[in-house]
Amino acid sequence: MRVVTYARVSTEDQAKHGYSLPSQIEAGRKYAEERGWTVVAEISDDGISGATLDRPGLDRIRDMAKAREIEAIIVYDLDRLSRKAVYQMLIEEELGKAGITIHYVQGDYGDSDEGRLMKQIRASIAEYERAKITERMVRGKRSKARQGRAGNGGTTAYGYRHDGNGSLVIEEREAQVVRTIFELYTNGEDLSISEIARRLTASPHKTSTGNKKWRPCTVGCILNNETYAGTLYYNKYRKKSEYIDARETRPKDEWIPVPVPPIVSRATFETAKRRLAHNRKVKRRQTRHPYLLGGMLSCAECGYAYVSTSSNDHRYYYDSGKYTDKKHHPTSSLRADLVEEKVWEAVKEILLNPSALWEGYKAREAEVLDQKVKLTERLETMLKLKDKAQHKLDALTEAYLDPDIGISKAEYTRRRQAIEKEIAEWEREAQGMQERLKAEAITQEQMEAIEEFAAKISQGIDLLGFEEKRKVLTMLEVKGMIHREDGKEWIELEGLFPPTEVCVSYKAY
Repeated sequence: MRVVTYARVSTEDQAKHGYSLPSQIEAGRKYAEERGWTVVAEISDDGISGATLDRPGLDRIRDMAKAREIEAIIVYDLDRLSRKAVYQMLIEEELGKAGITIHYVQGDYGDSDEGRLMKQIRASIAEYERAKITERMVRGKRSKARQGRAGNGGTTAYGYRHDGNGSLVIEEREAQVVRTIFELYTNGEDLSISEIARRLTASPHKTSTGNKKWRPCTVGCILNNETYAGTLYYNKYRKKSEYIDARETRPKDEWIPVPVPPIVSRATFETAKRRLAHNRKVKRRQTRHPYLLGGMLSCAECGYAYVSTSSNDHRYYYDSGKYTDKKHHPTSSLRADLVEEKVWEAVKEILLNPSALWEGYKAREAEVLDQKVKLTERLETMLKLKDKAQHKLDALTEAYLDPDIGISKAEYTRRRQAIEKEIAEWEREAQGMQERLKAEAITQEQMEAIEEFAAKISQGIDLLGFEEKRKVLTMLEVKGMIHREDGKEWIELEGLFPPTEVCVSYKAY
C-alpha cells in the first residue's frame, strides 16, 4: 500500500512535549515498515499551529489524495493532524471520500462506533489542551505587563532595547532619530511625512532593519506610537476572529499600560497626534495656484467637497457634486479670492478674542462626549448581533456533528460560509465604531498652547503670508459648510471656536 507520513510541530508543542519532527517521521516510517507499506513521501509542517487548516504540507497531502497518488496517511497522533475537533472530522471526511484511510501511531481507533467515539474524545482533549496552553501564556504576559514589565521577548520599538530584566531602556543612537522626526513634524515648518522620510534617507541614519531608505509609512508609525511618550500598551490588539486572518484593536479599557522611559515629551507627542488626525481629514490637493481653504469647504445640501480650479485669471472653489448629482443646484462655484478674504477676516476676529477660543473648547468637549454616548449604544447593538450570529454557527456545527440530523457536508459548508461572512461584517462594523470611539477632545494643555500661539501672532496678524495663514487655519481645524437659501449664500465655519457664519451672497462669473 502506498502511504505518506505526516508530521507537524509548533513551538509550544516542541517545548512542552518534545514533539520533534524527526521523531514523528521516524515513528511513522517504523509504523509503515512493520506493515509492509511503501512510504512514497514524508511531509511535514514546521512551526504551524494545529488550529488552522492553512498548512502547506496538509494542502500537498490533499492534492495527492485527489490525484489518487496515495492510499493511506500515517500521523503520529490525533493532535498532529488538527487541534480542533471539527477540523479533524472535516479532514477525515474529505480524505475518506477519496478512499484514503488515516492511521495514528499512538492509537488504533478502528472503524466502529466505539472507535469513532474514542477519537472524538481524544480530539476534544487536544483542543482543550491547546486552549489551556494559550490561556496560560497570555495570562503570564498580562501579569508581567500589570507589574510594569515589558518582557524580554519579541521586537521593540525603534529607539528601545530589552535590558534582560523585563524592562525597556533607551537606545540613544536610535532615540536621537526619533526626536528628530518629532521635531521636524511639530516645529511649525509644516513638513510632510514624505519630506521627513526623504531627509532621513539623505542622512547617515538607518531604519531598525538596517535599511538606508526611510519610507513614509515608517515615519508615520513612529509618530503614531505612544511608547515614545512613555507608555507602552500591552493587550492592545487581538485576532479579529477565528475566520479573519487579521487583528483588531481592543476597547481602550482593556489595554494594559506599561511605563517606559519617554523619548519625547507628552506635549510633543500630543501635538504630533493632533496634526496627524487633522491631516487625515484635510488632504490638500496639488494645484498650480495656492488655495487658502483647499480641502476645508463642503456643500451643506449634498455633502460633496468644494474643490479648486482656475479660469480667466481667477481662482474658484466649485461644488464637485454638480457632476454627480443631476438634481444639484445650479449655483455651485465661488470666487476664491473673495471667499478667502471674508473667511480670514472672521478667523482674525476669533484670534483677537481669546474668550471665543475657550467657548469653542468647551463646545468641542461636549460634542465629543455626546458622540461617544451614541457610538457606545450602537457598538453594543453590533456586538449583540455578532454574538447572535456566532450562536447560529455553533448550533449549525452541532447539527452537522449529530448523525440523527444528517446535514450534508455541502449544505454545512454553504451555510457555515454564509454565517461566517455575516460575523465578519458585524466585526468590521464594530471595529469601525471602536475606532471612532477613540476620538478625544482637545486637552486643556493643548488649548492653552493654541491661545498662547494666537496671542503671539495677533500683534502682526495683518502681515501674515499665505503659509502662515494656512498654518493658523490648520491649527484651528477650520471647516466650512456652504449654505444656499432664498438667493442667499453663506459659510458656516466650525473648528476650535464657536460656529461662525460668513456671508458670501454673490455669484461667481
